Amino acid sequence: MPETSARLRELNPTQLITLTFAAACVLGGILLKLPFSTHDGISFVDALFTATSAVCVTGLVVVDTGTAFTDFGKVVILFLIQIGGLGITTYGAVFTSVLTGRLSLKNRAMIRDSFAHFGITNFGRLLFEILIFTFMVELLGALLLFVFIPKDGFLTALFHSVAAFCNAGFAFYPDSFIGYKGSIGVNLVLIWLIVIGGIGFLVVRDIRLYFVRKIPHISLHSKLVLFITGLLLIGGSVAILGLEWTGALSEMTTKEKLLVSIFQSATARTTGFNTVDLTLFSSSTLFIIIILMFIGASPGSCGGGIKTSTLGVLLSFAKNRSLGRDEVFLFKRTVPKEVVSKSISVVTLSLLLVIFMSLLLTASMSWGTSYTKMPGIFMDALFETVSAFGTVGLSLGLTAKLSTFGKIVVIFTMLIGRVGPLAIALAVGGEKQIRFKYAEERVMVG
Repeated sequence: MPETSARLRELNPTQLITLTFAAACVLGGILLKLPFSTHDGISFVDALFTATSAVCVTGLVVVDTGTAFTDFGKVVILFLIQIGGLGITTYGAVFTSVLTGRLSLKNRAMIRDSFAHFGITNFGRLLFEILIFTFMVELLGALLLFVFIPKDGFLTALFHSVAAFCNAGFAFYPDSFIGYKGSIGVNLVLIWLIVIGGIGFLVVRDIRLYFVRKIPHISLHSKLVLFITGLLLIGGSVAILGLEWTGALSEMTTKEKLLVSIFQSATARTTGFNTVDLTLFSSSTLFIIIILMFIGASPGSCGGGIKTSTLGVLLSFAKNRSLGRDEVFLFKRTVPKEVVSKSISVVTLSLLLVIFMSLLLTASMSWGTSYTKMPGIFMDALFETVSAFGTVGLSLGLTAKLSTFGKIVVIFTMLIGRVGPLAIALAVGGEKQIRFKYAEERVMVG
């Protein structure tokens, strides 16, 4: 034990974060494999898949959550979603703070990595605020959902509230929320929970300080997150509405068309609930959803993807470079070059990951089969891969058809998507300081 503790202390924060998430997935899989967690039993791969999907707040399922699991199994899934949404490192830091009265330098570094925020010194108070805020929002969401769906009981409402806030697409209903596509109350409550959970606590904190305590300005991070989130929410809604007005939405009322478009735009980036059968969408609409899933939520939130702020930095970088500027300007502020470099690294690694995992998943489903016999398999595999990477949970029906190898591919994709491709790269390779520089030489690009 002392030797194990010494080895853990030698790990850097990124490695420790990755290890804790992986350990939680395995432990959750063991708990869900217990005979009293399911009604008819489940294989360990399926149990591990479900646990990973919960911890990584994804929502992809190989068995129906509402019917396959007992009350104990559902509680385990709920607990895994909660610790995955808040971040295991947050809980670890809170426990350390409570037990010792202070936070170690390593835990402080872990929290900085998890929430990507600067300038906060009282981490104990910050984590306490996060927990209180989370539980209050989830409780309020549960009460509101219970008002609009009283027949299923408060525990069902609580489960869906936690899943929505933590951006995990788990639902007790086999068809998700298709049955409530016309309910304004259910749609608005879920969208509110999804957006709040997707922008991150620090952005909410910035907004509260600005309006309540009259802080003179909102941070650049919060401005960028709110701007990109609004842009994607509105743009995605308009795109889905326009592309599917005479398609998948043609037989719906105008109210239902508007609600479905806005809901799918909100849930596509982070959560994975759906109020329409996605297989009815056209390829162009599915491609829009893939883009939204790849972008994902915001840093320090419950969602995955490359993050809204990363997209904002890259768009600003492209704009400023096209104007011949070396610096990147956003909202009358200069973005540090290391932030721009990190954004480029995140997107590059994410694209490479999605390409590689899509190839593996496609091969696992169509090995030795001609394209004419399985014409839609690439779209299904790409959609599934991006959904897993963005920890979204939407699927075109491929999840239930996955082979054991395919399930393992998706498990790794969800884990990498939750922790972050750059974090995984640093955890595997370590952070090495380069103490020399090679001679420069030009390369033609563009």
